[in-house]
Amino acid sequence: MNIKQIEYFVKVAKTLNYTKASQQLYVSQSAVTKQINLLEEELGTKLFIRNNKCVKLTMAGEILLGESLDILCRIENCQKRIKDLKFGEKGNLRLGYVNGLERTFFVSIVNEFYREHPQYHMSFDSGISYILREKLLNEQVDMILTHRYFDSPDYENLIICKVPIMVFVRKDSPYAKKQYLEKSELLNLDIMYDTQGLYCEHGESIPLDHLLLLILEGKGTALLPEFAIHYTQFQDYLVGIPVKDMEEKIYAIYQKKNSNPLIQEFIKYLKIVK
Repeated sequence: MNIKQIEYFVKVAKTLNYTKASQQLYVSQSAVTKQINLLEEELGTKLFIRNNKCVKLTMAGEILLGESLDILCRIENCQKRIKDLKFGEKGNLRLGYVNGLERTFFVSIVNEFYREHPQYHMSFDSGISYILREKLLNEQVDMILTHRYFDSPDYENLIICKVPIMVFVRKDSPYAKKQYLEKSELLNLDIMYDTQGLYCEHGESIPLDHLLLLILEGKGTALLPEFAIHYTQFQDYLVGIPVKDMEEKIYAIYQKKNSNPLIQEFIKYLKIVK
């Protein structure tokens, strides 16, 4: 008795129809009949009563069906446990992301990953780019999503998207009605914050929303990714003006020697830019 014979037997027992069973198994009807005959020969008893009108289980067939369902269930549980072992005891991915990314496609990716893999867990850490980099170096996170390229042969940098860069100003700013800005015009603006020192003031990091409040107070402007004010009330008071031919890359960065298999599994859900 082997697993194939058990699977074929269970399918016939459930459908009570050799033709339907073979179609659902994607094999020929003769292949199903052969495996059932071999199984009956090995057990020395008939498992089905067959005539031109119907197929019925014998008493031996009823007993074997109950045991077979239990066997297949145990095999499935065994496969799941081994797969879980491969991904760690519970499967955990520690993910860091730059402030504001939660206002983008990132949320839908996490949702899709959880929907497909409810047995695994993700822990999150947000912050500015250089802090995320330090945590990656210290192995406090498995992967970071950030705008700063990590120039090291030991780390993989995958571009997951490109986003327009905008100048954010108050809606009563004289620039607010412009459709776009040339790069040369940036010299005329009081840009206090930009993506290179993302959300920093006097060498200290500040939260993105705090930065947007400073702009609202009239304390300068900021050069930030398009998504900075997505899904917030700042949209009622601030406006983003695209800078012509200026964009920012968002990278998924991880250490190449990191053996956590959930890294590669999560990457499947990211839209890598070639």
